[in-house]
Amino acid sequence: MRAPKAFDPRRLDVAAFAKAGGHLDGCTPLRDLRRLAEAVLDDPAAEVPWTLDGNWRQPAGDEPQWRVHLKAAVTVHMTCQRCLETAPLALSVDRRLRFVMDEREAEALDEASEDEDVLVLPSRLQVAQLLEDELILTLPIVPRHDLCPNPLPVAADLLPADVSDAAAAGESAASDDPPQANPFAALAALKTARKPG
Repeated sequence: MRAPKAFDPRRLDVAAFAKAGGHLDGCTPLRDLRRLAEAVLDDPAAEVPWTLDGNWRQPAGDEPQWRVHLKAAVTVHMTCQRCLETAPLALSVDRRLRFVMDEREAEALDEASEDEDVLVLPSRLQVAQLLEDELILTLPIVPRHDLCPNPLPVAADLLPADVSDAAAAGESAASDDPPQANPFAALAALKTARKPG
């Protein structure tokens, strides 16, 4: 029995990988995914475990269908925009990709498909780049805890006690003052008085 063909994740022949029903798995250091690493807080030990499976079909009278299924998961840390503390965020990818021969077909099929993305078949695919692209798409626009451990104090709590008390006294005194007259009311009265009787 012949050993299964070895596929190189750095230069993956997608068509051959899909047709062979290939399988790849690995654990990529987060620091090697530079764009993703720059978007999150530094964690030298973080690694991204992933799997990639290929699938191929040749429907009668139709174009061949090359597919891959990428799965990955990692916990990264970002600054919570609510409390400004470090928040752990679980990123997960479960993406099915179909490859076709030309751009026009890819666009038409991608619009019609809900459960998979359709791309033009590349000559070679870098799995790490695909993995990084998909993980970046899962990053939250506004990272935050579900429930912040230490909510930020309100603005009044940040003032020294004497300043805070003076501000409160000023607000109290201002509330005791009589309401200010509306300057436009005086103008209206003046106009009414000038009208010829």
